[in-house]
Amino acid sequence: TALYYVVLKMVKNEESYIIRSYFHSFCGNLRQSTTLWLLLLTTGSLVSYDISICAQLDSPYAKTCQTLLAFIGLIILASAFYAFPVLARFDNTVRLILKNAVLMAAAHLPSTILLFLLYIGLLIMLRFPVMMISGIYFYLFIGVSATAWIASLILRRVLDRYV
Repeated sequence: TALYYVVLKMVKNEESYIIRSYFHSFCGNLRQSTTLWLLLLTTGSLVSYDISICAQLDSPYAKTCQTLLAFIGLIILASAFYAFPVLARFDNTVRLILKNAVLMAAAHLPSTILLFLLYIGLLIMLRFPVMMISGIYFYLFIGVSATAWIASLILRRVLDRYV
């Protein structure tokens, strides 16, 4: 949340003191960010576990169950793309942040697809160990900030409609 708070300000050319703004947002949003992150992690883990259980079933409905759970997992992932920038930009309860994140992900489907494409490189890197070893240094030093910058360019257009 603090990263998006600073980078969204940088994209709008409103930044002042980067480190001070980062720690101000970090301290101000720590409780809500932690709650939000734990909710997304828990629900994502449960869906992933359920998908693996359905994969082991011999039932004719197992594929249908897997497809439905994969769709739910994509909704959770898409809401995670929007939840932390929404928290950085607006003051709401965790419930309203999640609701707004899901609605924004559905209402701005082209932007959501762009965010999926942006983050798919990281998922590919984690899938293949050879790429992970060579790409982890790049991603740690340049990729995190570059990804946040590009995502903020996409998210700025979406979030400015709600201000």
